[in-house]
Amino acid sequence: MQSRPCGIFIASACSIERVLFILCLCVFVAPNNAFADLIIRNVTIISAELSEAQKNQTVRIRNDRIISISSEQSAELDNTDESAEDVVVDGTDRYLIPGLMDSHLHTSVIPGLGFEGGKQIKAHPDMYRAYVEQFPKSLLYYGITQFVDPAPIMAGLERVSSAALHPDVFHCGPVIVRGGYPMNELGPYAIVNQFSYFIEPGDSFASDKAGQTPQSIIEQIKASGSICIKLFFENGFGPRSDLPMPSQAAFKKLIAAAREAELIVVGHANAFDMQQLAVDAGVDVLGHGVWNWGPHDSASGVPEPIASHLDEVVERKISYQPTLRVIGGIQALFDPNTLSDPQLEHVVAPSLLSWYGSPDAQWFKTTLLEDEDEFGGLPDKVIHRIMAEVASKGERALGYLVEKGHPVLLASDHPAHPGHANHPGYSSYLELTHLAKLGIPLYKIFAGATLNNAKAFGLSDDYGTVEVGKVANLLLLTDNPLETVEAYNQIETIILHGRAIARQSLSATVAK
Repeated sequence: MQSRPCGIFIASACSIERVLFILCLCVFVAPNNAFADLIIRNVTIISAELSEAQKNQTVRIRNDRIISISSEQSAELDNTDESAEDVVVDGTDRYLIPGLMDSHLHTSVIPGLGFEGGKQIKAHPDMYRAYVEQFPKSLLYYGITQFVDPAPIMAGLERVSSAALHPDVFHCGPVIVRGGYPMNELGPYAIVNQFSYFIEPGDSFASDKAGQTPQSIIEQIKASGSICIKLFFENGFGPRSDLPMPSQAAFKKLIAAAREAELIVVGHANAFDMQQLAVDAGVDVLGHGVWNWGPHDSASGVPEPIASHLDEVVERKISYQPTLRVIGGIQALFDPNTLSDPQLEHVVAPSLLSWYGSPDAQWFKTTLLEDEDEFGGLPDKVIHRIMAEVASKGERALGYLVEKGHPVLLASDHPAHPGHANHPGYSSYLELTHLAKLGIPLYKIFAGATLNNAKAFGLSDDYGTVEVGKVANLLLLTDNPLETVEAYNQIETIILHGRAIARQSLSATVAK
């Protein structure tokens, strides 16, 4: 079978000096004082481990951790437990939730500009710099306070991590087969300068590095700070099925070494046969939904072979990333209204947003149209309909898993391709709204954006819930996310490691 493309209004009752009006401030920060806290009063806490929302709570944050949660009402607090330096937030009629986690998000591919070091970036250095500056702010604007980049070019990670404000960044070490995916799509800069973990097709483990073994590869990956490895189960796109791959034995040896090193194993696969290989090899996370069904592509519902495969995913408790924006982003390239979305002005630098409307920025769409193995000059409307049919298979597979009680994960695969239709932060939000359109219960979507992702990547000791001891990456919302998915676009304040940040200050519309 061949794979297809895609691959506060804040107030303290104590003293007027501590009355803050966030609507007038860009950013306010809990002072770097050992005795100063950020205190959120009278707020409703929503957290995946709770059976119901907890009203009238007071949350105290010191440095970057939650140190206490009290059910006392603000009016009943003894103000002597506050210092003059404390920042006090009135959470009345607000909802406090954990910061969101996108577990599949790429830092090294720029929408419309392509890979780090590529010709489009070299041709438009000013727009590249504008994107680099706005990128972490756009993620935070939509509440993404931590994410996993499953296959980074390290320069991209370092670029984000060096920003003054940025989400917490985690990454995998990608193990790439020479001549296979994604080596066939990466530019020379990415290949020569960044990736160290190359293996040969088959099971030889022979390479330019003498003595390379699965264990030595995994040791290098872990030493780089990775929390996971990524393996690529991909033999081709469109009519192709001739890309070289490691043998199944090689995959299993790498996974065994990763287990020894306590690293999570993510498998790229979106085709039925490739996902079967990934499941058989023993991955922990399937890095895409299954939307390429091979001989079953024309089937209605969920045909038995696909259902059987999904049953095995459930039985083995393999985390499943739907990555609906992969197909959605390609569809959007062929939608004339894509660039008129008013939300884009908040997450895309103005110069870049203007350029996206130019013929020069349509290069990726043009590439797809001119490639006979892809769309071969079909009309936009026809391509849009074709991609909707591809998306439908992924949606049906996801619905089947949800009915079986399998957990949902927020994983946008931003930007999924080098086109201009997926944007940081907003892609994650569109992934959430797509899940809701499919009828997935809001409480499952909420868990998928918070606790489920933290558990899947071994991060739940620090992230995913509003609990004492957890990292203080939190969101203050005006709407309840258990009542409407649009609540994730009604963020008032982002709390990042105990720093309270007004959402509007992160918008690309704010003059720099």
